[in-house]
Amino acid sequence: MLRKTFSKLRDRGGSSIWRVDGIREVYLPPDPTKSRARVKACFSEVYDHARENPYHPDSTTKRTLLLNVHSAALVHFRVGSLWKNGELFFDPQPLPDYFEVDTREAKFVRLSSPISMDGVEVERSIPYSCFRLGKNWHKLSDTYYVHLKVLNSNNRTPLYITLPASEVYRFYVGVSERFASAALTRTLHEYFDKGKSVSSSTSPLLHVNGPISKYESFTLLRALSSEYALSSLYAAHQHLSQTSENNKLRRKEDQEPLVLIPKFPFAGRTKLRVAGTSGYHQEIDPVTGQRIQSIFAMQILHCTHPTTFFDPTIQKDEVISNKRPGRGIYGSSVDLEELGIQDGDAILIEDGPADANIRRISMRTISNRFLALKHLKYNYQNINKIGKKSFMPKSEADPEGFTLGDGNYSSESEGKTGVSGHEHPDEGSSRDISLFIKTIKEIQLFTKSRGWSITTRTLEEKITPGEYNFTSFPEKELAGKLSWYKIKHEPGGPRSRHVVWVEINLQDNYYIYLSELELRPKEGGHSTAIMQTLDFSKMENSTFSKFLKLTAINNRWPDESTYWSNAKDTNAAAKFFDEIFLRKVNHPPFIKKFQKEDAQNDKILNSTENESLPSKWAEYIVEQIDNFINYQSTNAL
Repeated sequence: MLRKTFSKLRDRGGSSIWRVDGIREVYLPPDPTKSRARVKACFSEVYDHARENPYHPDSTTKRTLLLNVHSAALVHFRVGSLWKNGELFFDPQPLPDYFEVDTREAKFVRLSSPISMDGVEVERSIPYSCFRLGKNWHKLSDTYYVHLKVLNSNNRTPLYITLPASEVYRFYVGVSERFASAALTRTLHEYFDKGKSVSSSTSPLLHVNGPISKYESFTLLRALSSEYALSSLYAAHQHLSQTSENNKLRRKEDQEPLVLIPKFPFAGRTKLRVAGTSGYHQEIDPVTGQRIQSIFAMQILHCTHPTTFFDPTIQKDEVISNKRPGRGIYGSSVDLEELGIQDGDAILIEDGPADANIRRISMRTISNRFLALKHLKYNYQNINKIGKKSFMPKSEADPEGFTLGDGNYSSESEGKTGVSGHEHPDEGSSRDISLFIKTIKEIQLFTKSRGWSITTRTLEEKITPGEYNFTSFPEKELAGKLSWYKIKHEPGGPRSRHVVWVEINLQDNYYIYLSELELRPKEGGHSTAIMQTLDFSKMENSTFSKFLKLTAINNRWPDESTYWSNAKDTNAAAKFFDEIFLRKVNHPPFIKKFQKEDAQNDKILNSTENESLPSKWAEYIVEQIDNFINYQSTNAL
């Protein structure tokens, strides 16, 4: 997996662990056609021993960081995420339930202001037990948070969700780095032609100016289908612009801070899947006599709200304008090896402008944020040949650096390659891995008396169908060289296999890992990988990335006896097995039987005869883990 290292955070934060606490001010550029907005991100240092529970009130030191960064970084610096040496290594875990809310009842309130929860005035939006901001509370006191009552709660006392306003903006508008940035400066028109597009509640037509991702087109189509959604697209910009104008008439001490106040793109009920923590306020509900509970949802993972449109069209000119594209706004599929970048490398992301003479790198990750996209089919049209083929910036074989910044032709940007990241919707599993996901839950129940703590880890690609996440093989780094890691014959074209990465804390921070991969249609079952670091410590993301790369090359899980065809792969495998002990456990006969029948007859997992499979498989896996641990203990003597 290609790793992104943010140079400013690495240089200022070093090897300490830093938690994103929130986004403070937004700075609008004097001329949005020449530069984008910037934001200030607030970080708190987390004790190394608290990395397992970084949201506990005593998890942070007194050190904080305030970084002025390009607004595209909003996509990466998500509240609650942990960073070390400038790299992301932890995101808050998903909560198990979907929470039904009504956005018409959403209350946008400053952090420093009290909030009424069912008639009870609550002093602090975020309970101390959920997320203690320490020194950053004052820095973020003027920023806004959204409060929503949970409508499907079984609690005796009312339950509320609190969301950072910056997260509402990131999830619904900032579906890519360039959209997160452009919407703040009202420059999304660079990516579509509003005059040639057609608004319709059922059949909107979007005329695009160049390559566009599915999430980006979905965001624009939603705006073309609803005046309410259209107003939400630029709601944050409108507030910032109006506040900026009003501040010109105020004395400095009376000026309002420029902070994010977005708007939901719809008015009504929806169900949200979130990652975060829950806790109790100090205030007591007078009816039940119990403390009021709320969820601090640091990140939104999934929204179920449907669309009004069902027959959208994406239209483009057969040859996009022959004008030179400004600021290198369009990404490309440049082969990373052409740039001298290998799998596992860290790209150092700088904060300055990019060279508009050099093609930007487009980096795609997989997610499943909008349920409405799952069954939505697009119509595509090519019309009107226009001029000659558009100017295409060159690829730089030996780039002098990488940046999220916009492209220009200044001496400061010379030689710097722009990086544009965007998400792509998950197309679903051709062979459903829900059996293993159900088995994880059974393992958790089976080992409750042992005190095992079980969660799922992901790389940059995060798919959250339920209580547990799964990830996928790193498509960008493997593309063009290998094919086994792909699932073919998909409606949206070939895609990377899904992978489940399970982390089991056996107590006292001793870790064991499981991994299971998705099968192709009619493909025979593989084995479950059980792994540990040599000292049972926590596995780093980069280590698991190496494991997936070796798996893709080997066409199955690797082991120490695997023959590698070249010295490069041989050395990579040797380094990996110097750090990791791995055992492959064959699937038990009853699982192989299910997989064979499922492949041939498309059997449904929830059929009566298969209801007990997750429980039986869980018992089998726990037995194998015990054997694995005993083997390790015996050989350590």
